[in-house]
Amino acid sequence: MANATLETLRASLLEKQRELQRRVESLEKDLSQARSPDFAEQVTERENDDVLREIAREAREEIQRITHAIMRIDEDTYGSCERCGAEISAQRLAAIPNADYCIGCAQAMESQ
Repeated sequence: MANATLETLRASLLEKQRELQRRVESLEKDLSQARSPDFAEQVTERENDDVLREIAREAREEIQRITHAIMRIDEDTYGSCERCGAEISAQRLAAIPNADYCIGCAQAMESQ
């Protein structure tokens, strides 16, 4: 992949990472809010908190995948499958910029 393309991708990944971090911070702030004194309302709030925690967990995982992709760009290993070393297709990277595996390895790992 050309250096200019990688730098553009890196900048895009960094922006996505910042956006996700802001989202996690907002979710954590919502989760730290005081609860209603009404028991019925507390039940609803707890259910909502469970959803917010799951969204925050997924965002943190995405941040980790993005961080790993940025590291791979910096180490000049981006675009190579971490399992077999083959080149990850441009179509796959366009769809999933933080893909670590070629489609064959990803499918093999999912079926295990």
